[in-house]
Amino acid sequence: MIYGRLITLKRSANAAVILALLLLSPSCTENIIEAKNSGTRSDALNTNFYYNGKGLIFENNPIVASGYNSLSYPKMQDYVSSRFVTDNANLATPCSLDLGFFITTQENCFQVLNDNQSSTPLQAKDGGWGYAVDTDEFYQVNTFYHVDKLLKRFYEGLSMGHNIVHYPMLNNREPPATKFDMGDTMSFWFTKALRDPNDSSLVLDIETPTLNVYSKCYVKPFNAYFDPSTSSVCLGWNEERDFLRTAQDPSVIYHELGHALVKVMMNQRNTLYDGARAPFPYHKTSYQSDLGSLAYDEANAINEGIADWFSYFVNGRKHFAEWAFGRFFQASRPMTEDDPLHNNLVSKNPGEKLSYPQYVYYDPNEPDKNFEDIHYAGQIVSHYLVSLTEKLKNSCGNSEHKYAANLTLMLLSESLAELGDMTGKGSDIFDEYMKGPGNEVDEGAFFTNLNYSESYLWSHQVNPPNFRRFFQVFATNIKHHIIEKNICSLTEDESELLLDEYGLLLFSKYADYKKGVELPGGSVVAYNTYVKDNSFHPSSSYTARSSASSVNEINRRNTFLVSKDFLEYRKDIDGVSPAFIVDDRASIENLLANLTFEGKNVQTSEGVAGVEYNNDNIKISPGEVVGVALNLFNNSNSTIGGAQILANDWDHMKLDDPLKTFVNRVENFGEELASWSPCQVDGWPNQDENGVTDTNDTIPGNCSYVTRDNYAIDNSGANPEYRADSPQPICMVQYSADNETQWVSQDFYRKHVLGLEDHECLNSPALSDKNFNPNECMIRFLPGADQMVLGKIEPQKTWSQTLGEELHL
Repeated sequence: MIYGRLITLKRSANAAVILALLLLSPSCTENIIEAKNSGTRSDALNTNFYYNGKGLIFENNPIVASGYNSLSYPKMQDYVSSRFVTDNANLATPCSLDLGFFITTQENCFQVLNDNQSSTPLQAKDGGWGYAVDTDEFYQVNTFYHVDKLLKRFYEGLSMGHNIVHYPMLNNREPPATKFDMGDTMSFWFTKALRDPNDSSLVLDIETPTLNVYSKCYVKPFNAYFDPSTSSVCLGWNEERDFLRTAQDPSVIYHELGHALVKVMMNQRNTLYDGARAPFPYHKTSYQSDLGSLAYDEANAINEGIADWFSYFVNGRKHFAEWAFGRFFQASRPMTEDDPLHNNLVSKNPGEKLSYPQYVYYDPNEPDKNFEDIHYAGQIVSHYLVSLTEKLKNSCGNSEHKYAANLTLMLLSESLAELGDMTGKGSDIFDEYMKGPGNEVDEGAFFTNLNYSESYLWSHQVNPPNFRRFFQVFATNIKHHIIEKNICSLTEDESELLLDEYGLLLFSKYADYKKGVELPGGSVVAYNTYVKDNSFHPSSSYTARSSASSVNEINRRNTFLVSKDFLEYRKDIDGVSPAFIVDDRASIENLLANLTFEGKNVQTSEGVAGVEYNNDNIKISPGEVVGVALNLFNNSNSTIGGAQILANDWDHMKLDDPLKTFVNRVENFGEELASWSPCQVDGWPNQDENGVTDTNDTIPGNCSYVTRDNYAIDNSGANPEYRADSPQPICMVQYSADNETQWVSQDFYRKHVLGLEDHECLNSPALSDKNFNPNECMIRFLPGADQMVLGKIEPQKTWSQTLGEELHL
């Protein structure tokens, strides 16, 4: 997934927008006079650049610098300032985190390059950076200045937050989610584990990649983005308006770096350290976390909102990209309700804030239209974060923007660290860095995720960081790290009321339950029975809580909690499609090109299925890769936001004989093969159609038994066999036998009706080895593309009716 696409094509919705990445293009065709030739001046402020590390940069974008909103003929030399850039020999630098008692440095932290064909950063010119205005060299210097400025502010704020959550002894009831040993583990920057391709648990080496920032990246249509897979930021330019670069607007630089820092904060927990584990003292969880997946989802919207806020974090201004995207594309974004770009329905008055889910589809540039886009939905997040920061300025007795913004950063750091935690621990108190009373490592204490191997699936799909979960965790951190520690005079009621003003009081209880270490015997041990080899860590007792603390319901005035039972799949609405199919080759190719799951590219089954079979007839045909979107109906009287649909593998098939568990594969010839029958859900399928039911929830494999481990197949023995409570693939097949219609598993149908051998199946053993599941032989969902999120559905309408546009098959 590439983050930070800033301009979205204004389009009539169609099935392709559900799965394919959004196409981007300018939304106006205004003719702009080309800029004069670059390089006309090298000393706009008559500054001496000789061996002083100084250079010319844009402190602000041309609109802010000139005060002229309609600026269209850019004389760029009029807006430069002379600033200290760096005394390094080139535009590459380490990053340092000062935790007060020691400073830790990440070498090769970032470098600025001209474009993605460049490999060597720009060299200093006579010990300075006095390159001619509007040249490629000038923009590299300008980009470096602002990247360095943001990272220094980020690490300053991170250090302040680290001291707040880890050191105070008073009322420290909530364990920190960020790592105490942040310096040792280098978890304040990107870190990758290079793993054995045949055994993902084996770390071969550790890599800490350099962030590459390209100041003149060719992007058409005009755009900018952060690519987490390559740890790079692309600041766009193209020949259509050759005077215009995103690098001219510092807010865009801050925004794209914001996406990078979100990824850093999401993975703070996932770099662990144990000095005894030589020769590689660092070890990494199997996967890295990302805030967002493919296409529209609420985690992506939160990511965009936080990235916008990072611009405010640095410069204190409450509008994003006035120049780069606002002037020519009508795609800038406000971050406060009193911004003149908002319509007259949005204001700072109670009940008129940019609230969820009312404004999920709201573009202030075109307020009368609905657009399902992560950037517009993310405005709710940025407006809330700005309002919270402003409130902290007043309640903390310190009106300085930097102090309040650092507190907000601390809350983001704590929240993202917990939400991105792949260890299942959530705090240093529970990770492998902690030793038990006998100095043993406790491997069995999990409370944020299921376990190591399933944590990615749990945290990113089953229980993803949507608006509800993110702000539940965020509000919990406000409560414990700001209010209970008396950092400010902010009260719990004030915090809840502010969340409610934005429709974000989406939870009844805080996320502060089950703290403590659960040992195999089921007992819970307080933190003070554990010892950490560092006297700075607090010795407060973290005991388990039997229940979470509750929200004061009096404070819930604008936020409505609606049961998911009101969501319906309706096929009886005249003129409205109950579902949409996308099977055109271009859209699916675009989807597959950008689809990764757990850090790996997703492959189709060569010779069996792939885009070469897609025929664009809006039907599901053999061999095709298709997108399916359900057009759900909201049967309530309130707007529902963020409806998530999962292609879910859990609990819909019953193991017919618990003694017959072997997988129907060639190597199991002669073994007792498993067979399955579909469980009845709301009476379907009925008994005559092979549907079964039971009431005993203690026997693994029963319909009533809830899946515990989420593994399909156990390959630990000599022959692969199903776990008794294994989840089954989502798709069953209709089967006619003796004039009766029955529903059976794909495995039964492919063997007894079609006679398909293993190598003829999707995801065949030749492609996936021991992970091949014969129950996915004919139909399977691509990992990473097995969910969709509907931004909002208005009362008594479908999703497409809410968008107010026709969705054509």
